[in-house]
Amino acid sequence: MKKVLIIDDDPDILESISLVLRYSGFEPKTKENIENLPEVIRAFNPDIILLDIFLGTADGTEVCKSLKNYPSTQNIPVLMISAHAKAAEVMENCPANGFLAKPFDIDDLIAQVNILIANN
Repeated sequence: MKKVLIIDDDPDILESISLVLRYSGFEPKTKENIENLPEVIRAFNPDIILLDIFLGTADGTEVCKSLKNYPSTQNIPVLMISAHAKAAEVMENCPANGFLAKPFDIDDLIAQVNILIANN
């Protein structure tokens, strides 16, 4: 079972994505902030990370850059997600493996997750 770490500051989105992924055969883990993120990643060992661009007190693109700069996390695919109107512009300087605009189609989410895991 492939593991998916979902980081978003909206608990309803976390629950929705988690249910969809679990139903689709993945093992999801949710996180509302980046507190203790390295420890969570080390313990959970995700196959992919879904990361919101705007996390309230944190910038998801900066979190993504940090993940891609550390040897222990640089090869984990990161799929950025956001409802922000200018998210596509923000993504231009982000090393994420993919981007999905909220609201997104469930089938598109599952397809992106499967593609990024397969390509890793």
